[in-house]
Amino acid sequence: MNNSQLKSFDLPQCPLKDTNLIEASAGTGKTYTICGLYARLIIEKEKSVSDILVVTFTEAATEELRDRIRKILYDIYVIYVRALNDPEYIVQSCDAFIESIINKSPPNKKRVQCLEMAIRNFDEAAIYTIHGFCHRILQENSFESRVIFDAELLTDSSQLIQEIADDFFRKNFYEAHPLFLKYAQKIKHTPDTMREWVQFMISTPFLELIPDIRKPSDEDILRLEKAYIDLFQQTKKVFDRHHAYILDLMLNDKGLKRTRYQVRHIPNWIQKLSEFFSSEEIPKFPDDVLQRFQACKIAEETKKDHFPPEHIFFNYCEQLIVTYTELTDLYESKMAYIKKEWLKTAHAVLFEKKKKLQIQTFDDLLYYVHQALQDGPGSMLAKTIRKNYQAALIDEFQDTDPIQYSIFNTIFNHPESVLYIIGDPKQAIYSFRGADLFAYLKGAENAKNKYTLDQNWRSSPLLIDSINALFLSNPQVFVYSKMNYHQVSPALSSAQMTLGKEFTPQIPFQILYMGPDDKGKALSKERARDFICKTVSAHISNLLQMGKNSQAYIKDDPVLPGDIAILVRKNLEARQIQLELQDCGISSVVYSQERVWESNICRDMAHVLSAVADYQNDQRLKSALTTSIIGINADHLFQLISNSHQWDYWIERFQEYHEIWLKKGFMVMFRLFLSRENVRARILKHERGERYLTDILHIAELLHQVDMEKKPGMTGLLEYFNRYRAGEQHSKHEAHIRLETDENSVKIVTVHKSKGLQYKIVYCPFIWEGARLKTEKPYVFHDPNNNDTLTLPLTAKSRTDCLDTAEIEYLAENMRLLYVAVTRAQYQCYLVHGNFNKSAANAFSWLLHGGDYLNEHAWSNDIVSKFEAYIKSMPQETILTRLYQLEEKSNGSIQVCFETWPLPKISRELNNSNIYDKNQSHTINLDCRTVQQKIDSSWRISSFSALTTKAHYASEMPDRDSFLQTGSSEEIIQSKPKEPTPLSIFAFPKGARPGTFLHDLLEHVDFKDDNDSKIETLITEKLSAYGYGIEWKKTLQTLIHRVKDARLSIDDLDFRLQNISSEHQINELGFYFPVTKIQPSEITAILNSIPWVKRSKIPLYTLEFNEIRGMMKGFVDLIFSYQNKYYIVDWKSNYLGPELKDYSNKSMKRAILEHYYILQYYIYTLALHRYLKQRIKDYDYEKHFGGIYYLFLRGLDKNSTGKYGIFRDRPEYDAINAMDTFFKRGSHFFFEQTKYLTQSELFTKMY
Repeated sequence: MNNSQLKSFDLPQCPLKDTNLIEASAGTGKTYTICGLYARLIIEKEKSVSDILVVTFTEAATEELRDRIRKILYDIYVIYVRALNDPEYIVQSCDAFIESIINKSPPNKKRVQCLEMAIRNFDEAAIYTIHGFCHRILQENSFESRVIFDAELLTDSSQLIQEIADDFFRKNFYEAHPLFLKYAQKIKHTPDTMREWVQFMISTPFLELIPDIRKPSDEDILRLEKAYIDLFQQTKKVFDRHHAYILDLMLNDKGLKRTRYQVRHIPNWIQKLSEFFSSEEIPKFPDDVLQRFQACKIAEETKKDHFPPEHIFFNYCEQLIVTYTELTDLYESKMAYIKKEWLKTAHAVLFEKKKKLQIQTFDDLLYYVHQALQDGPGSMLAKTIRKNYQAALIDEFQDTDPIQYSIFNTIFNHPESVLYIIGDPKQAIYSFRGADLFAYLKGAENAKNKYTLDQNWRSSPLLIDSINALFLSNPQVFVYSKMNYHQVSPALSSAQMTLGKEFTPQIPFQILYMGPDDKGKALSKERARDFICKTVSAHISNLLQMGKNSQAYIKDDPVLPGDIAILVRKNLEARQIQLELQDCGISSVVYSQERVWESNICRDMAHVLSAVADYQNDQRLKSALTTSIIGINADHLFQLISNSHQWDYWIERFQEYHEIWLKKGFMVMFRLFLSRENVRARILKHERGERYLTDILHIAELLHQVDMEKKPGMTGLLEYFNRYRAGEQHSKHEAHIRLETDENSVKIVTVHKSKGLQYKIVYCPFIWEGARLKTEKPYVFHDPNNNDTLTLPLTAKSRTDCLDTAEIEYLAENMRLLYVAVTRAQYQCYLVHGNFNKSAANAFSWLLHGGDYLNEHAWSNDIVSKFEAYIKSMPQETILTRLYQLEEKSNGSIQVCFETWPLPKISRELNNSNIYDKNQSHTINLDCRTVQQKIDSSWRISSFSALTTKAHYASEMPDRDSFLQTGSSEEIIQSKPKEPTPLSIFAFPKGARPGTFLHDLLEHVDFKDDNDSKIETLITEKLSAYGYGIEWKKTLQTLIHRVKDARLSIDDLDFRLQNISSEHQINELGFYFPVTKIQPSEITAILNSIPWVKRSKIPLYTLEFNEIRGMMKGFVDLIFSYQNKYYIVDWKSNYLGPELKDYSNKSMKRAILEHYYILQYYIYTLALHRYLKQRIKDYDYEKHFGGIYYLFLRGLDKNSTGKYGIFRDRPEYDAINAMDTFFKRGSHFFFEQTKYLTQSELFTKMY
């Protein structure tokens, strides 16, 4: 809004009629102005409290307005009554507005009566949030609004939206071509991402989707899909036949530019091509390596006067990539088309679903009112509302959206109404919530009278001078010409922070400038953040020490931690700076949008609850006991394990928690756990104890809500917990981290959360975010060519075309964030600016240099990219000169600093410790020292699960079959699977707990004992212990007999487990052996060299662990001896299908490779090989090792043919020897349970 259009607002004299806009800059008394207008409407217009509508945007703001309006009415009422009862009473008030009102409207009986009625009936005051207002309208006018009167109000619609997203995915992807599924997977298009799209679409009903996309021809897509598959197969054949020649050609060609085709990289590229062309039913998409082998690319990278190396493979690569490009272009259009069509109908689909369920959400309230007002200001509903509310005061109008603006404009922009809209476009920072600056600007244009509040009641006069100097330095400081900065004047008396023994007043706005590095290059963001965090923490530490030593004051109060706020943009910045403050001994609290599921203590909670659920699992119990929640250290744990009575005590304790959870529910169990284990007292001893305890109670509350609403049972609740932690399950907004006690702590606040708040001292260290966007990610913008409509480009091309406009909008929002940040300060503001990589076009640069740029260049649509280039080419001398000019023009209110912000030296005669005691005690709290050295995290105890697991919570799952990697694309597109026969082994529950149950059951079976009553008793006990129904007893009896009778050899009919005595077998054998520098690629290379793996045409997925060294750990389900050979057995409870044929050798091989079980049994074989090598004289692998058996328990056939459910292999000695060498051959290792080995007849023979 241009300054020339805005008049200074006079609260006592402004007219109470028409439509009025008040632009309220930060700290200018917006809330007080609303209270004053309300009081005038009561006194001068004789309105009742039910006649005046006040709308704001949060429940907290409505409560504040209620309290403050009631107070000002009461204060005026008291003065009126006194003046009316005592003619000699001289009206005196410290409030200039109240004095003006009394002079303008002298006390009389009618006015006193109006005020008295307003105070008495204030409970009827119409002070609402926007949703509360719409809800009231719909309740009182259900006939006019044509909505369901008794619909239930749903606070969280995420489940409904997820159902819609799932429906969309099923409809468009379940029967799609596998290549299209690969494409969807590549661009990360999942039901979860679709839910986010639908959620955004519903929250922004006027969103425009571009471009206007036509559905690509199915015939064209099918043709290109076939062409790509055919080309892939042809290219693969050529590569398989000539890969050695291609390698030689690329290594030895003299014409290739070796800067691009370095010899050391080429073998690795050929290996990656081998992986790329590994036999797979669904071809892969080209990667960067394949691009290098195109004929055209090779020609480009050939030296002059040389001919490029030629091979038909290079031509095939080029054709394959061209076809892939054409195909993905069509796929992008297809994806954009189906997404656009679905998003356009999502609102209607959701509406119908909610209509059937007789429910509505908060967004529906606005939608229904908006729809009911479609007939305009003359509609019956609009007239009814105007009759009920003759005046309306709309607060925080800059946070409105188009639908909210339309509602207010239709109802109250009318000659019969008094409408005041109050807001500040400079503080419009909530676009991610749907707030729309352009809706405010339209409302401002339609206002008859436009005012501004020009007195600041928050900040000190000198700090206000600095803010004015900053934002008046650029005539187009907020980027858009419709928005200007209006100078404000101070309303408070002068006050500054003073430092040192001489109480030297400090310059209130200090800019720390960080120049380029020693080589003249911009600083990397990582390096800059690290330096800034250390600088800010050190400065705060010294400042607080001065306050403690009576050398830092604001007015008459020493500087305390609670006076300080650090404003950040991202949660990452908040965590980083909190750690630095912690190192300085400074208590801090973070206000952010971070989820409690991401907190540190959540991991410990997961360990504890997992142990309660599976108390018989020693590993889980150990993990739970060593968490900060229970607090047992390593030495104590070792003592517990060594003492069977103490260990049994903890097992029984967790068993009791388990049983209470089953009988009385989660929260009853957890409250008992907190009390009995003294968790509160223990946690509060930690340095961040309050934070941890707050998170523990918060997590428990959220799990209790799920337990009550969904009743998922113990296993189901843990599944929800793990999905919340992994971000795979949408959680409500209550999952945002809550605050612990913050009275004596430094506040770390996101700029968005700081709006509306004020702090004595503010640090703004991270306001230098750049304004450039990436076309790979979706964004929205307001299209100036379409009436500033919010627009979402769906394709890469449309995002590229609209990028310039979107970046202008992003720069403008960054400027508003900068304004909000610096105006939170009351007395002192510290800001960081500098030469940071990829951040040239930041808000502060625009503030400093944007005016100069516009003086030298005309405005253009690509102004952000041009301004970035302008800043990058600017000499450091020019930047420094501009900073010094700003300092000079600020009238002593701004100071430019380097390296750090200056502080006087602390007097040596006072305590010089930089550890600040938040309780203001002179006793220093002792705490453990912080480790300064970097701990080598590459040394650790690893396992098969750790090597192969991709999901970060899988390490908490049993090392069995319960946590499986995602299957092949076949499994994604298959139709609805056939249901297994009830109570058959195929129907037995799947997952972690059933897998543990089956392992535990088989571990206690004596396969040679034919006593069925013992087996029946064992099954009954185990079913009871694990909480499974007795109806499964017969199924499990059958399973055990099939395991006992399983035919392990086609040739030897006696080779069955029922013929192996217990003294010739060992269950659950644990082992460790040392490993050195394991790399995932090396493991994969060894496994890929195995002949049957090559022949299987099933690719091994890429392992994703960092290099490790340390110990390899594992547990072998069963080792037994038969005819002087030693065998390994592993029980697999995997569900491969509902029929016996699903457990054929081919199906089992696929499972073995897809889940990397081949690596598991090679590790087991190596462990046994090393052990036997040390124990048996003249040991020979070929003579003594018999092989491995993986028994897929669900697939063992009743006729014991051995054709189904039994996977057999005997790894070649060369492969085991290679693995042995890889893990460092000959290293010492030991078994965890050697006591069983020495007592066994089987292993006595080895000595």
